Amino acid sequence: LKPNFNMNIPRGFQFIDAALEPFFDFRKGLAHFDDPHGNTPLPRITVFAVEASEKPVPHIAYWQYITYGFTDVFGKHPNKDDLSGHGFELSFRVRMMPDEIETYEKLKQESKLSPNHPEFRNLVPAWPMNILDGLSRYLAMSSLTFRANESMRLGPPTALAGAIMAQDPILPAEVNTPYGKFTFFQLAGVVHADEYEKIWQWSSAGILDIITSISPLVICDVEKPSFLCDDKIREEIERRSRQEGSQLRNVAAPTRCVWSKLPNGYKLEVDTLVMARVKVLLTRRLPFRRLMQIRGRDRLITFTPADGVADDSVGILPLPEPVTSP
Repeated sequence: LKPNFNMNIPRGFQFIDAALEPFFDFRKGLAHFDDPHGNTPLPRITVFAVEASEKPVPHIAYWQYITYGFTDVFGKHPNKDDLSGHGFELSFRVRMMPDEIETYEKLKQESKLSPNHPEFRNLVPAWPMNILDGLSRYLAMSSLTFRANESMRLGPPTALAGAIMAQDPILPAEVNTPYGKFTFFQLAGVVHADEYEKIWQWSSAGILDIITSISPLVICDVEKPSFLCDDKIREEIERRSRQEGSQLRNVAAPTRCVWSKLPNGYKLEVDTLVMARVKVLLTRRLPFRRLMQIRGRDRLITFTPADGVADDSVGILPLPEPVTSP
């Protein structure tokens, strides 16, 4: 994203700014990162520096990233009914590290926090913007969108193992504009791979509850230890996942997926990692009347409860065995 300070302000930008003004100071400690040439689906990301405070809830200093572009920023799209664009913009809060706080305080003393001051812009971490930009490109290349409580795997080269879409805890839940309505989804960063694994064993909404209990504003800290290092949290996740089951319906088996009938039963052949997931999900899907599927490159294997009826499917007939389809 490249700066362009002479860019005319689209009305869609003004709608987003108006929604943010009660929460942030637009006179200092912010930078706009613009893409005037359309190289990215996000024409702007704005970053605010938020100092540590006790209001609205106690929080550490953090960087607040806001996207401009998932909504209709340049005019109403004719096929989106009452929504503006996808119906949301993304918010991402990232911990301000000690060395960044030190530099920020120095800039503050030197009166270098005016909007888009070059030294302040250089202080803003770029990696969160790369993640937001990547998500915008993903949506632009697909017909999909994001919904609250949905999770996504990230991994290298990003600093996160994954993320969960959450309703922003502070920003407006609904903003009405002439281009349609929208909300603010917050990107809840899942830092460690073992934390992300618990999403498929349980649910993204459940893991989001854990993250929120640790940080009510869902401030992402890439230097924190895994929350599974906390015995109480680990035991709570295990207990609730056994009580509530898993939200994950599909397991991908891209390299090997073979289903065969034997004289006294059936045989499933998949990779070791896939089999480990299948064993867990069989006990956390079927007892909860939820079907489970294994998706191979050339087949789909569906497991249903014993009576063949799953609460999360329609029209599933009683089946004597898992169904395979090319």
